[in-house]
Amino acid sequence: TRAHANIQVLSFLLGGEYHMKELDLADPYFRLQVAQDGSLNVADLINQITSMQSDEPQPEGESKHVKVDLLKIQQGSISVTDLSLSAPFTSEIKPINFDITGFHTSGESDAPYSFSATSESGESFSWEGFVALEPLRSKGSFEVNGFSMPKYEPFYDIVLRTDVLGGSIGVTGSYDYSSGGSGTMKLIDAQVTIRDVEVVNGETQQPVMALEQGDIAGVSMDYLTRNLEIQGITFKNGSMKAKRLANGDIDLIQLLDLSEFSESAADEETEPETETSSSDAPTPSYHIHAFDLENFTIEVVDEAAPRPASFALEEASVNLTDIRSEAGSKLGLLMSANLRSGGA
Repeated sequence: TRAHANIQVLSFLLGGEYHMKELDLADPYFRLQVAQDGSLNVADLINQITSMQSDEPQPEGESKHVKVDLLKIQQGSISVTDLSLSAPFTSEIKPINFDITGFHTSGESDAPYSFSATSESGESFSWEGFVALEPLRSKGSFEVNGFSMPKYEPFYDIVLRTDVLGGSIGVTGSYDYSSGGSGTMKLIDAQVTIRDVEVVNGETQQPVMALEQGDIAGVSMDYLTRNLEIQGITFKNGSMKAKRLANGDIDLIQLLDLSEFSESAADEETEPETETSSSDAPTPSYHIHAFDLENFTIEVVDEAAPRPASFALEEASVNLTDIRSEAGSKLGLLMSANLRSGGA
């Protein structure tokens, strides 16, 4: 690791701001590990720093501002290990390249910045925009490509009893955030691409779902008003298999494990109510302009019937339009499919 800093001492000695012309870090390495009990390997260090800050007397008057003309990280790497999951998760993100120019905590300027990184499995991350403090605000755009679904299966195991054998996700979009009483927290025109997904039953290894292509376009969300708008959702060339077992259970439902969330909800119900009422929050709303399912094969087996039965729909297509959360709203629906036996 190599570090280079160019600090302007004169401005600090004259009672001004902390001014750093340049901070350049080359080949830095960071290791983040979550233990089996959920604790972080850096938790003790964070607690010590927090304790030291709380013990220090706060100076009177206006606090000194920090200004960095150029902050640069080159060829950095981060190792992430999570031992708290059912199957340990390990990943390394590199190279990380990070540039911030004109950063200033006074809030008088918007510091442009950019970020890019690549994981060991070829996933790429990039981010650009600006960030400022006092008040905290940021606005920019981001892009994630080649996000490997099988790689992150240990996180799915929390709620799914499935194995993800294939699939990749890409996300692009913009955001706008500002703190304070009239703050903003928005996701703007995000696009999601899903490719070549393959999911099997974790116990039997039988196919559950496959999807060749999925696209979610024009996703905009206002977190403060709890409003979600999606221009279009399209899933093409896929298959799905479902079975009603002899005891009447649906196998797809059995693949969901929500016990952890049910326990959390039960714990929340026992907590005393606070003065802040949830009714004060805005009512969530959504508007999905179009949902399209194209060229799907759907196979259903019923083992609970007096005589086990099965049927399959091929070239199934579904088109829904104007899906809204408002009560009484109407949506458009078109459906078509062919029975495997030749009927329609």
